[in-house]
Amino acid sequence: MGSVIQSIVGTSVKGYSGDGGLAKEATMDNPFHVDIDPSGRYLYIADCFNFRVRRLNLDSGIIENFAGNGLQGHTGDGGDAKHASIDEIYAIQVDATGNVFICQRFNPSIRMIDKSTNEIRTVVGTGKPGSGKDGISATKSAMLEPNDCAIDNDGHLLIADVRDQRIRKFDPNTGTITTVAGTGVKEHTGDEGPAITAGIFGARAVCTDKIGNIYICEREGNT
Repeated sequence: MGSVIQSIVGTSVKGYSGDGGLAKEATMDNPFHVDIDPSGRYLYIADCFNFRVRRLNLDSGIIENFAGNGLQGHTGDGGDAKHASIDEIYAIQVDATGNVFICQRFNPSIRMIDKSTNEIRTVVGTGKPGSGKDGISATKSAMLEPNDCAIDNDGHLLIADVRDQRIRKFDPNTGTITTVAGTGVKEHTGDEGPAITAGIFGARAVCTDKIGNIYICEREGNT
């Protein structure tokens, strides 16, 4: 017998309900992305159109609201993540210490939720669309439409900005941001050359392997 599939969260009915109860009986609205914390105990879910992060306890099967008040927006930095307004979450990543990063498509930014305090703050982006500069504070460097993020072996956050045609890298230790691939021009060019001078046609997704290679999914480039 092959692998067995089962639903662990959601009823297949669109909505928002079930916090504090069994995840199988909860409802969601367009969950877009998931990640598991380092302990393997919690599954974090980007509940995109509920503008929330939900958290499933894999031991008990109980789901709870982890971040977001259900209102679309970008408010609440410096306070409890549960009281913050969050925009459409397209990706979510948990780092080695348990901090949670969320990638907001609109109000383009990356926000971090501190594991210890549950405080939310913006770590990348200005909240306004733009093509950001490199080598400066990440909170002063704009993005256009971040669609995905991934944490590399050194703890840097890689960000796929689908409309800016680039892969950016955020260093949480210095708070700065740089470009690692793409020129910002919408084209598929540059194979076999430096990634920084290559054209990327719609950087929709990004991931990295154990030795540090970066893989990019081009939406319009079909590669």
